Amino acid sequence: MMRYLGKIFVYFFCIYCFASTTTHAQNDVPARRSYIGIAGGIMNYGGYMQPKSFTLSQISGAGEIMYRYDVTTNFHVRATGLVGWLQRSNQYVEGQTPDRSGYFQTGIAELNILPEYDFLNITPDKQLRYQYKWTPYIYAGGGAFRMFHYKGQKVNAENVVVNTGIAHKWGADLRGGIGIKYVAAPGIQLFFEGEQRVLNRPIDFYQYSNSHYFSIMIGGIFSLQKIGSKNNW
Repeated sequence: MMRYLGKIFVYFFCIYCFASTTTHAQNDVPARRSYIGIAGGIMNYGGYMQPKSFTLSQISGAGEIMYRYDVTTNFHVRATGLVGWLQRSNQYVEGQTPDRSGYFQTGIAELNILPEYDFLNITPDKQLRYQYKWTPYIYAGGGAFRMFHYKGQKVNAENVVVNTGIAHKWGADLRGGIGIKYVAAPGIQLFFEGEQRVLNRPIDFYQYSNSHYFSIMIGGIFSLQKIGSKNNW
């Protein structure tokens, strides 16, 4: 768990440093401040039943909606809501530790607040002039999650398959990631991002599992404000 928390801390630290050092230098007020967005992608569970750092085996789908507010031209805050599906199935093999075997699947819903920092300025000024049309970015934050439609089976000490549930449905998460944005048109940005989440409660049915999951998302955000028709590309 600590190595994942350490990664999240690095994300927070980077965002804080960049925001602190650039806020006073950025006197231009963003021409557009409010955006809404939508994204879709894949997600994959990691934990006691999946000890690999990253794998694309048994991936599931996810969808996300968001609202973004531009604090400065490079620093933003977004509120997100995500719904996805997580699963893992380990067939019992003679000689393996029985409690590594088992199966679970669950839906998961999240609400998060995510500070975000663009390395390059792709926010237009009031004359719709752009310094850059693309940028890498980082983000980190946290929130709450809820599991639903949970199903699970595991092999007990007598090598008997038994149905199992989970004692909790609610929990807290930390998440951080990196991505790339591209200005497709005035007021429209496309993005591709990958991230990791760390959870304070296990997703699987093992009490001491350090559950986390990865996601890869692609989507777009759209301005809620109209600023004339001038287009200085």
